Amino acid sequence: QQQQQQHRMSELVSTVMEKQTELQEEKRRSTQLLIELTSHKQQLKLERQMREEAQKLAEKRNRRSTFDETMSMRPIIPPGVSTGSTEFNRRVKSAAKAVDAISLWFLQIFRRYPFARVFILSYVVILHLWVMFVLMSAHHEIAGDQHLEHLPDPNRH
Repeated sequence: QQQQQQHRMSELVSTVMEKQTELQEEKRRSTQLLIELTSHKQQLKLERQMREEAQKLAEKRNRRSTFDETMSMRPIIPPGVSTGSTEFNRRVKSAAKAVDAISLWFLQIFRRYPFARVFILSYVVILHLWVMFVLMSAHHEIAGDQHLEHLPDPNRH
C-alpha cells in the first residue's frame, strides 16, 4: 500500500511538473503575443499619424491653391500717394478702406467657392440680356412712332 502511495505520489509529482512546464510555456507565449500586440499597436498608431499628416498636408495644399490664409488683406498704398491728415483725406481714406475691405471679402469668397463665381457670372449675363431686351423693345416703340410721323398721309391728296 505504501508503494502504491509512493507510485501515486510520483505520478502526481510528474503531472504537476508537466502542468507547471505547460503553464510556463503558456506564459511565455502570452508574453510573446503581448509584445507582438504592443508592436502592432505602435505600428498602427504610427500609420494613423502618417495618414493624418498626409491628409492635413493635402488639405493645406488644396486650401493654399484656392486661398492662402497667410495672404495679406491690407490695401497697398501706391508710391507717391499722399496720406494726408486733413479731415477730408481721413474720410476719403476711411471710405476707401471700407470699399477695399468689402472687395477683398468678395474676392476671398470667390476664391473659396467656385459656385459663387458661376452664380455671379450667370446673374450678370442674365441681367445684361434683360436690359438689352428692354432697351431694344423701347427703341422699337420709339422708332416705330417716329417712323409713322414722317410718312405721308395717304388720305391727303
